[in-house]
Amino acid sequence: MPNPASSDIAVIVTGAARGMGRAMTLALAGAGVRVAAADLASSKVAVHEVLDTARKQGWHERITPIDCDIAKWQDCESAVKATIERFGCVHGLVNNAGIAVPDEELASGRARRRRFYEHEANSWRR
Repeated sequence: MPNPASSDIAVIVTGAARGMGRAMTLALAGAGVRVAAADLASSKVAVHEVLDTARKQGWHERITPIDCDIAKWQDCESAVKATIERFGCVHGLVNNAGIAVPDEELASGRARRRRFYEHEANSWRR
């Protein structure tokens, strides 16, 4: 079976507004992949900055923004449905979203480093 062209591939990138999610969204779109850029509704300004960057390169039509809090199952289902409505399919997921603890919180003692298995289930889900 032949491999699909990159323009036939559609993926969801979570945490698409900033950092690695932003970089992956732009790199995938630049490679011709169609991207559902999923992030929190409160990140609309940052998502639009991603779209503006893509627009300057002529890639903006390959990116569709989607409001999604990955800690909410309904948002995840809606993100998949919206991606299928826009692109007709979903081939992959870049599961990048997460909450980072800033270094200043670690330095001040307000937060401490923990191994992943030391987190409570609810905080891990968040």
